[in-house]
Amino acid sequence: MPRMAKCPRCLSRKGKRYCPALRTSICPLCCAEERLKTIACPSDCEHLAGERYQHNRRKERALSQGKAFVDQQNELFVDPTAREFTFKLQADIFFFSSSFGAVSDTTLAETLDSLRSLSSRIFVPGRSPHPIFGFLAERLGDAKRYPTEKGLGPQEKASAVGKLAAHVRELARGASSAEPSFRHHEVISSFFGALDFESDLDYSPDDARNPVVPHPHEPEPGRRSPGGLILP
Repeated sequence: MPRMAKCPRCLSRKGKRYCPALRTSICPLCCAEERLKTIACPSDCEHLAGERYQHNRRKERALSQGKAFVDQQNELFVDPTAREFTFKLQADIFFFSSSFGAVSDTTLAETLDSLRSLSSRIFVPGRSPHPIFGFLAERLGDAKRYPTEKGLGPQEKASAVGKLAAHVRELARGASSAEPSFRHHEVISSFFGALDFESDLDYSPDDARNPVVPHPHEPEPGRRSPGGLILP
């Protein structure tokens, strides 16, 4: 699949939405913010009707329904760069779970611990205990999505992943293999489930470089059915 060109307006996000006024594709955020301001939109443009209004409504709903997630992020990660890094990571976790079903807290904590150990180099091993590991390892290896910023090098990223793993493991305390805990999935779903990933987070299935195919294993007890966002 060819790589999507950058938006000619912001030169940073991907041009995923065709603009009839500019006769090229721009990113959803530039479309929402610049329509009828710096872009002379035709009246019959399919993107013209209330996108910015809907964007604000979704954001307000996410902040309201996902208050527990927002509070969790502020409490766990005081440093804003670490907070943004783990925000993206949990968006990836939700993206995966929306396609293949929720991952239990115990399995997710183990996966995050494995990712933390790969502090110097992210790679996908030949066999992983759960397919979410391969997906997250590849995503973390994407320097465009997870750039190495000042104050957030490999060790700082590993520390943030480890802190998130410890938090998820704490959520699983008292759960059993017969009745696993999915509390982390419930918390992040309350926030990310209220958003449109492409329009609100500039995130689409095309961002995943390779398809993710789950191993043919027995589903975890209580595993949720797939739905929502679909991976290619």
